[in-house]
Amino acid sequence: MRRSSSLPLPSQADVCPVVVVGGSVAGLGVVRSLSSTLAPVMVLDTSRLNAALWSRHCEGRVIASLSGRQLIDELKATASRFAQRPLLVLTQDATVEAVSRWRDDLEPYYRFLLPPPDIVEIFNDKGEFHDFAMREKFPVPESVVVRCIDDLIRIEALQLPVIVKPARKTDLQESGLDRAARFDSREDATAHCMALMKLNASAIVQQWVDGPDDQIFFCLFFCDLSGQPLRFFTGRKLSAYPAGVGSTATCIAAPETHAQLKALTVRLTSITRYAGIGGLEFKRDARTGEFIIIEPTVGRTDWQEEIATLSGVNIPAAALMHAMGRSIEPVELAAVGSAWRTSLKHRSPPTLRKANLRIVDGYWRANDPIPGLIFYGIEPVRRMLHHSIRGALAHSLGWFFNTARRLRARWLTRPAQT
Repeated sequence: MRRSSSLPLPSQADVCPVVVVGGSVAGLGVVRSLSSTLAPVMVLDTSRLNAALWSRHCEGRVIASLSGRQLIDELKATASRFAQRPLLVLTQDATVEAVSRWRDDLEPYYRFLLPPPDIVEIFNDKGEFHDFAMREKFPVPESVVVRCIDDLIRIEALQLPVIVKPARKTDLQESGLDRAARFDSREDATAHCMALMKLNASAIVQQWVDGPDDQIFFCLFFCDLSGQPLRFFTGRKLSAYPAGVGSTATCIAAPETHAQLKALTVRLTSITRYAGIGGLEFKRDARTGEFIIIEPTVGRTDWQEEIATLSGVNIPAAALMHAMGRSIEPVELAAVGSAWRTSLKHRSPPTLRKANLRIVDGYWRANDPIPGLIFYGIEPVRRMLHHSIRGALAHSLGWFFNTARRLRARWLTRPAQT
């Protein structure tokens, strides 16, 4: 594996290896951020077709699960491949939950920093985070936490429109209800909450914060054990997918909001003694100009983590240096020279086209092309075949059960034989 050597590390043999859990665009951003460190990197995922596993900057390994006790066993088996304890970098909520729960089991095998277990639980549950933010007087949307049927009546107090989110989304991916959804009627919001409760999931209903997607800002950071950031980056979404409630489609650095958002964020990380990688997402209220916290990220990199590296604030590399016991001077001043785009399917918004910035694609790189070829070439075909096979299977099963019902009805109506 070839590496550039922009960081002053003596040789690959002296560098701590890194295990990245999750091969999506978030994991790919971590791999590329670490490419300058000489560190051997291994990416774990459940599918060989996830793009990060194909980067020239890492080795890919397929495992059985990215959550629960099974993940912990897979991580232990992976650690045995290295001569020294690797740094563990996480990219998904379910992975964070598992590693936090069994952190004592993993500490002999890996180097990692996580906030205290109770803080991981608070940040991973949107309802608990809302209650915590209200107690500590952080700005959050007017919200109702729906944990039982009796809580639904409280939605009447919120102004429309509202956003409904599962309090914890890790167990809802198969249901299709793991994403945020906007509703313009209380009846629809209530029905969505009831659908979540049928799956034993709590919900948080947030009053919509007025403003477009380009008024959503985020702070990405890596903190030491005292909650002080050693790397800190402030960015801004230019567009989201789906619009209004989705993940980052395009983004840039936002130094103009750095001082104000850092003050809010560092107050939170200091209170909680936050350790490791994390993030906060804000939206600027178009009516008041106030920055409102709309989403925390705990224990893992963010979807758009690589924009920080492209802007001069390399968070994964800082985590590696800290794991190796190297002294780290805080870095937080970002250069606005690049924009990051999740993929080619997202058109550049007008504000980006006018800014004359270099647009960096989340998947495609000329010097690391295979992940882009996998994502843009093979993956769409795989999805099409998957849906076609699933459709054919559903059609076959439908025919089978309809035929069985007709035969049963014919059997039940036939004359009894004596």
